[in-house]
Amino acid sequence: MVWKNFGFIGSFLYLLIQVCFLILFADEIADELVSRMEDSDSRGPLCLLFIIGFDSTHGTGMYIIQNPAYYKHQHYHYI
Repeated sequence: MVWKNFGFIGSFLYLLIQVCFLILFADEIADELVSRMEDSDSRGPLCLLFIIGFDSTHGTGMYIIQNPAYYKHQHYHYI
């Protein structure tokens, strides 16, 4: 039982650190793309930010909709 709790705490801390790294990485990429957009009067970096944001949101939505394991414990069927 002690090792199970130790594993839960360790895995939670590991995931928390990974989320922090992901947020820092995304913020750094967004700042770099915005500074490039302001320097060059080009809309390429803005389009790239939009595509990355739309793609990640769309991918998450499609995973939730199409994943049968998500509906395993739900009381409704596929949409």
